[in-house]
Amino acid sequence: MTSSVVVAGVGMVPFAKPGASATYDEMGATASRMALADAGIGYESVQQAYAGYVYGDSTAGQKAIYPLGLTGIPIVNVNNNCSTGSTALFFGDRTIRSIIFDIVRRNVWPAPYSGRVLQNAFSEKWRGREGDLLQHQDEEGERYAAARAAGDFDTAAVIAGEVVDLITDIPSAAEIVQRMGTSAARLLAIASNKYRITESQ
Repeated sequence: MTSSVVVAGVGMVPFAKPGASATYDEMGATASRMALADAGIGYESVQQAYAGYVYGDSTAGQKAIYPLGLTGIPIVNVNNNCSTGSTALFFGDRTIRSIIFDIVRRNVWPAPYSGRVLQNAFSEKWRGREGDLLQHQDEEGERYAAARAAGDFDTAAVIAGEVVDLITDIPSAAEIVQRMGTSAARLLAIASNKYRITESQ
């Protein structure tokens, strides 16, 4: 399996020391905008983001990248001490979003919720050929199940993240509470119709 990485844009901001520089999220957002400008693309063209840091909150990447826009892309936080930068680059080159592993597991999620996994020989073979894979679903499904049982990750999937595409806005607390109430009322109405629940009961 071969792959290549292209560094299309770079952004750098000055850093002195904590308290003497801008906050990390401000510096991260500024550097990201500079990198996008250097690459000549807009944030809407970005499909996934990897934020590397050593000391910071568990969602530091989201705090730094959300100011660029809320497009629903997966944002992965990478914390690997001195190897953080190279690890983030590694994962950025190694992950894909695809439904091919869902097809062989016969567990296809509705669009647009495809899975994000590490690339392997199986993804190299079938990515972009989902229609062909559906035609060979039985035999490939058996081969995938055997590979998974044997721990063969040249075929079996290594999941690289969950809960993608769930955050597309930053509502106020009042709006969140209103949404929860509306959703609860809708679900209760569905349940009452299904089980014929009445107020007298």
